Amino acid sequence: MYFCAGTEDCGVALPLTSCSYETGRLHTHTLELAGGGELELSLRIGESLASTEPGAFTGATGSWGGQAFSQLDYFKLIYVPFHHHFQRNFIVLFDAPIGGACGLRVSNLDPFDLPAGEAATVDCDLQDIAKVAIESHEHTAK
Repeated sequence: MYFCAGTEDCGVALPLTSCSYETGRLHTHTLELAGGGELELSLRIGESLASTEPGAFTGATGSWGGQAFSQLDYFKLIYVPFHHHFQRNFIVLFDAPIGGACGLRVSNLDPFDLPAGEAATVDCDLQDIAKVAIESHEHTAK
């Protein structure tokens, strides 16, 4: 989308894409959580030469408290990257609370060095309820 009548001498552009961002490279973070929880986070990241690349947190699946969940609702998937997505922070909200938690927060995931990061259950105001140990973390990019 260009903000002028034609493309000649028009340098400002605003590219638009879908919320699922199929053109971005798919990054998957797979985590095992203490107490038998599992979490798979799907993140699509595009290309950029001069700034933080465009990205979209497009889905989360897993289990918590013995209940399986799948979340594809754009408004229940929160993603906050830092500096070119080198550090990744996610919150996934459940459709209905599970064991008193409205969702899970996973912070400080690094796709390169793969430290475990941090996890916690969150209430409906996105405040931490209790920390959850991350037992394993795997990152793939396709």
